[in-house]
Amino acid sequence: MRTGIHRRAVLLRHAVWQLMALTGLCAVLAFAQVRQPNTSRTVPPPPVPPQGVTNQTPAPASIEASQRDSMKLQRGDSIRVQRADSALIQRRDSTGAHHFDSTLAAHSDTTFARRPDSLGQWDLHTWAGSVTLSTDTAHTLTATQLEWLVPVSIGHAVATMPGVYIADQASIGQYLRPTMRGVDWRGIGITIDGIPAADPATNMLNLSAIPISMADRIEVVTGPRSFLFGLGAVGGTINIVTRRASHPLPFTRIRYSEAGYGYAYSDGLANMDISRRFNADLGYQFQGTEGRYDNSGHEQWNIRSNLRYHVAEEWDITLSHLYTQSRTGLNDGIDPDAGGLSFAFQPNLATVRNTDAYEKITRHDLALKIAGSFWGDSTNLTSFAVFTSHLLREYRDEETGTIPNGFFLKQDHKTSRSGASLRQRFRAGPQMIVAGVQAEEDRIVESPTLGSRRNPAVSGWLLDEIAFSSGLVWSLFGRLDHIRGKTHSGFGSDLTIRFGDVITVQGGLSVSHRPGTYAELFWTDSTVFRSDLPAQERHIQGEIGARWEFGEHAHARLVYAYRTVRDPILFSVVSASDLRPKIQLSRGDKLQIHSVELSLGFRIGFIMVEGTGTYIRQTDASGIEAKEIPPLQARGGVYFRDRILGGALDLQAGVRAQARTGFDGSTILGETLFPLQNARARIGMASALDLVLVARLGDAYIHFLWENITDATYFTTPFTPALDRNIRFGVSWEFTN
Repeated sequence: MRTGIHRRAVLLRHAVWQLMALTGLCAVLAFAQVRQPNTSRTVPPPPVPPQGVTNQTPAPASIEASQRDSMKLQRGDSIRVQRADSALIQRRDSTGAHHFDSTLAAHSDTTFARRPDSLGQWDLHTWAGSVTLSTDTAHTLTATQLEWLVPVSIGHAVATMPGVYIADQASIGQYLRPTMRGVDWRGIGITIDGIPAADPATNMLNLSAIPISMADRIEVVTGPRSFLFGLGAVGGTINIVTRRASHPLPFTRIRYSEAGYGYAYSDGLANMDISRRFNADLGYQFQGTEGRYDNSGHEQWNIRSNLRYHVAEEWDITLSHLYTQSRTGLNDGIDPDAGGLSFAFQPNLATVRNTDAYEKITRHDLALKIAGSFWGDSTNLTSFAVFTSHLLREYRDEETGTIPNGFFLKQDHKTSRSGASLRQRFRAGPQMIVAGVQAEEDRIVESPTLGSRRNPAVSGWLLDEIAFSSGLVWSLFGRLDHIRGKTHSGFGSDLTIRFGDVITVQGGLSVSHRPGTYAELFWTDSTVFRSDLPAQERHIQGEIGARWEFGEHAHARLVYAYRTVRDPILFSVVSASDLRPKIQLSRGDKLQIHSVELSLGFRIGFIMVEGTGTYIRQTDASGIEAKEIPPLQARGGVYFRDRILGGALDLQAGVRAQARTGFDGSTILGETLFPLQNARARIGMASALDLVLVARLGDAYIHFLWENITDATYFTTPFTPALDRNIRFGVSWEFTN
C-alpha cells in the first residue's frame, strides 16, 4: 500500500516538474519567436528552370485533385509551388495544420518543398527513396506528422495506420511484430529507400532499430499492390524514405526524450556543405531502458552518415552508412505457472519466464545511391543503388539470471545481403510506367542451426497506370522473382474513379506468392520438425473502398478487403515446454481473411478529431477462427489545435485513446523467432487513454505525454503487461548553425 502511494507521489512530482519545465521553455522560445521571427528556413524565389527542361508537362492524374485543393487559398495562407513538371504543390494553411487527406498529407511536410541547395538549383529527387514513385498508392506519414504524433519508434507510428496491428511487448527494444490485414511479418517487406532491410534468415527486422530521425516519410503499401515492392511481401511493404538534406546553411538537429523506468532517448545530427557540390551529415541515436521487469533492459546505439555529391543539375550520388549495436534482455513475459498472473502487474513480485536469455545485434548497412532525371523531364526519375548489409545476431541463454532455467545456449547467426536495384519512372501523356529490377545475394554466412548457405535472387516488377481522364485511372501490375532455383510470380489490376472533388472509389484484385524463409525451410535442431512444407504460399486478394473529402478539413475512408491463402506454412506445438517447446511446421489447406478498415478526420475551428478502426476475421478451411490478433481495434484522438501567443506557438493538446477486443495472441521463441499461438489463457479486451501536448515554436517541437492516465491493467502479448501510468517528455529542435 505504501509502495503504491509513494509511487503516485513521485509520479505527481515528476509531472509537476515536467510541466513547469515545459511552460518555461515554451515561454522563452515564444518570446524569442515574437521578438525575432524565424527566417532561416525561408525559401527564396524559384530559379530559372534548367535549359532543355519544359514546364508544360501535364500533371499526373493521380494528383490533379491535390493541385485543385491546394490552390484554394485563404487569408493568411502561404503556398510553395514546386517545379511544374513535377506537379507537386505544397500548401500550409494559416494555422499551420497538416491536411487529413492522404494525398495532401504526402506533401504537407516542409521537406517536400523545393529547397535550393548550395548550387542554387532545384532538388529534383524528392521521390528518390520511394518504392511507389507516385502519390496515391500508399498510406504515408511525413516527418512533420511524426513530430505531432510523437511515436516511441517507427513501429509505433506504423501501428496508427488502418489495417496494421503491432504486437508490442510494452518495453522499448523488444521485438515489434507487424501484422497487415492478417499477414504476419514473414509476408511483410521492410525496406529503407526501397532497399531490403530485414534479416535474410527470418525476414524479421525489429522496427525499434531504425532511428525515427532518418525518416523523411514512411510509406505503407497494402491492398492488391502489396506484393509489388518486396520479395515475398504479400501482406504489404513498409518503406522508410530517408531525409535528403538540401539546405543552403549548415544545420543541427537534436532530439531528446525521457520517461519512467530509466527510459532515455537522444538523437543528434549535424549537416553541412563541404563544397558547392558536396554535402555531408553525421548523426547518432541512443535509446535505452532499465526495464520494468527482470531481464527487460535494453541499450542501443545507431551511428549514421551520408555523403552526397551533386554531380549536375539533374542527378547526384549519395553514399550512406548505418551502424547498429544493441543488447536486449528477452524474458518471454510473465510466467503464468509461477504464482499465476495475480502479481503480473507488480514488477517487484512478478516472475518472468526467462531471467537468462538475451540477444546482441551488430549490424552494418552500406549503400551507394544514384538518383536523377536523365530523360529530359524531372518526372521521369531514375534511382539506382548498390547495397550490402552484414548482421550478427548473438543469442544467449546463460545461467546468470536470478532464477536459472537449466538451459545453456550460445548461438551466433551471421547473415548478409548484397545486391543492386534499379527503378525507373516514365510518363508519356496519360500513361505512367514505373518499373524496377533487383539482383541480390542472400547469405547465411555462419549459423549453428542453418549452416552456411548462399542463394542469388533476381526480381523484376512493372506498374502501368493509364489515366483515361482526370477522374478515371486504371492500373496493371506484376512481379517475377527467381530464388533458390524456383520462379514465383504475382500480378493484379486496380481501378480508381473520382466523382468530382468529393468521392473517390477504388478497387482491385491480385494473385501473388510467398516463398518460405530460410528459417522456415532449413532451421535444424532438436526442437523443430517439418512435414510436407510447400514451396510457396499462394495469396489471392481483393479490395473495394471509397474515400470522401469534404473540403480541406474533413475526410473519411472505408475499405473492405478479402484474402485467400493457399498452402499456408503453419506452426504448431508438438510438446509443451516452458522455454523450449517442440514445434512442427506443416502445410495448411486454406485460410480466409476478411477485413474492414475505417479512417476519418475533421476539423471545426480549433477542434481536431481523427481516428482509425479495423475489423478482421480469419478462418481456416474447417471454419475455425484464428485469434492471434484482435478482431477489432480502434484508436483516435480529440485535440485543441491552434496558433496562440500572436501566432508564435502552434499548440496541439488533447486526449487520445486506443481499444481492442479480446484475443489469444501469439508469442515468439527468442531462439528461432517463430510465431506460436498462445494456448494458455485468453487475453481480455482492453483500452487505454493518454493526455498529449505538443507545441511548436519556430523549428522546435516540445512534447509532454501522460500515458495510460487511468493506470489500466491489461496484457499486450502473452503475457506482457502493458506499461502502467507513465510520463514522457522531450524536445525535437532543428536550427541553422
